[in-house]
Amino acid sequence: MTTESVSNNNNNTNNNNNNNNNNNNINNNTNNNNTNNLPRHILVHIFSHFTTKVVTAVLPHVCKDWQSSSHDNNLWAILFVKKWGNIPKEVIEQISIRNSSNHVLWESSYKNMSSLRHSEVIKFNSNASSIKNAITAKFPTDPDTTVEFLSHPDVTREAFQSFLLFYKEDEILRKYFERQYNFTDVPIIDAIQETVNKISIKSSAALIDRVFTAFARRYFACNAFLPFSNEDEVYILGFAIIMLNTDLTNSAIKTKMTKQQFLKTVTLNDVSSLSQDYLGKIYDDLKAKPLIVPGEDKVEEKKTKKKWLWF
Repeated sequence: MTTESVSNNNNNTNNNNNNNNNNNNINNNTNNNNTNNLPRHILVHIFSHFTTKVVTAVLPHVCKDWQSSSHDNNLWAILFVKKWGNIPKEVIEQISIRNSSNHVLWESSYKNMSSLRHSEVIKFNSNASSIKNAITAKFPTDPDTTVEFLSHPDVTREAFQSFLLFYKEDEILRKYFERQYNFTDVPIIDAIQETVNKISIKSSAALIDRVFTAFARRYFACNAFLPFSNEDEVYILGFAIIMLNTDLTNSAIKTKMTKQQFLKTVTLNDVSSLSQDYLGKIYDDLKAKPLIVPGEDKVEEKKTKKKWLWF
């Protein structure tokens, strides 16, 4: 082998070593820049945008830093405020858990509040006619606190209905719709379906009126001028959809409403901004796929010819 060949081999070996070193440096730099090395306050800020389920069940299993950060007291203070920010300070003082230095332990306080809420929801579901008995003195009946309570996923439709029949302040309904529903770009039939999934308004014209007044306000706020010109048009069409749905699905009603009859019913109420094509599509969509009421797929119909207020 010539001297020149040996020199070339040595150069190639050196180049390979340099490339390997460069790759190692890149890998090291990548590792140094990954999320494991983010400052604690940055991780807390990121984690605060996750749900508590993700924070407790997913993030702790990623790495040691994430496990530690998922129990950060500042993180749980943020999560607590997001969940129960409307609760009066005196109530928070009552339920908060503190350490020996009298500092609030927010994760423990969050879990304590969740446990209290769950027990109160059970009471509420069994006796929804009295919000004071259901929520107790710890949870005052101001609108924001009441709406937060009613938004609990375990509150039943029947209990919610009983509460609305007993507690007739419309501010509660308005705030509830604002908190619970974003109807932006949601077809009105789907929006009504979302509503009846949670709120049972069976056999009460007055309750339907209150619910659809709040519904119309919220739906119009999310979809102003698309295609409605005011809240009244949303209300009228929503009410007409409920009537049509019952007409189409109630076997006691033998002669079903036709599309032309539906169009005439709506337009008679001066809903001038809605086109015939738009209303006709609503009729077709509802006929093809009627609204479904949870737990009432097969409505037990009474012996009446015209009973359409069955939600």
